[in-house]
Amino acid sequence: MRHADRVVEVDYVLKGISLPQAISGAGVRYIFGSHVYEHIADLLGFLRQLAAEMGPGGAIIGAFPDRRYTYDIDRPRTTLGQFIDRDARSITQPDPQTVFDHFYHFRPVKAGQVWQHGVNHGVARQFSLAHARKMMDTARSSYVDVHCNILTDQEFVDLTETFPDLGINLRLQKMVETVRPMNEFHFCLKVV
Repeated sequence: MRHADRVVEVDYVLKGISLPQAISGAGVRYIFGSHVYEHIADLLGFLRQLAAEMGPGGAIIGAFPDRRYTYDIDRPRTTLGQFIDRDARSITQPDPQTVFDHFYHFRPVKAGQVWQHGVNHGVARQFSLAHARKMMDTARSSYVDVHCNILTDQEFVDLTETFPDLGINLRLQKMVETVRPMNEFHFCLKVV
């Protein structure tokens, strides 16, 4: 059951505009996103733009699903090469290969089951190869919402260590690793 009175007020509606464009000149000093950053097709470009808009001292805070405890459990991590390629292409929606991987590897696990019974506790993949290919074809002409950025807590830390070399003025100030029985880690990036 949903309770409309509990919905947090929306500050910015992003329809046909990016968050960095929406907050331009608004003096935003911090941004919090929960289970948002994994959906951003060009995460490096997005973070670079936010850091530039907020300026030194700004903070980006987030909760990010750990691939080991979500339906991404069978997906390979997003590589640095994939992050850099997406940034170079300035993509604004998930590319067809990412959409294929999402559906082909999708296994509807629950974090508690994984923590308790391990990776192989009997839950099968949900979608067929044919369905994954169909969604890949759909993504060639339409937006398909999937997790684009597949990481563990340590893989996220490793990614942040490349930021200076990639022209992203952010450093990891705080990391709260994924703990039992959760499926996410938390981070705070500070603009330098």
